[in-house]
Amino acid sequence: MILVDIQGWSVADASRLLAVPVGTVKSRCARGRAKLAVMLDYLRPGNPAPLDSVSQSRHVNTPGAVGGGVGDDH
Repeated sequence: MILVDIQGWSVADASRLLAVPVGTVKSRCARGRAKLAVMLDYLRPGNPAPLDSVSQSRHVNTPGAVGGGVGDDH
């Protein structure tokens, strides 16, 4: 992906440099683009902030949270 999509190399040139078949470069680029699209989906308008679910789950597990805090005798 770096060679083809960012640096502008042709698929043929990237395959020669990497010593892999042209089809391998094409499939790796396609898989990389698909993974990147999933990772960057939060940037689409209307999607929640990227750390919302992480920060909420961390909050629940912090000391002092219900059912797990310091001094909780349950």
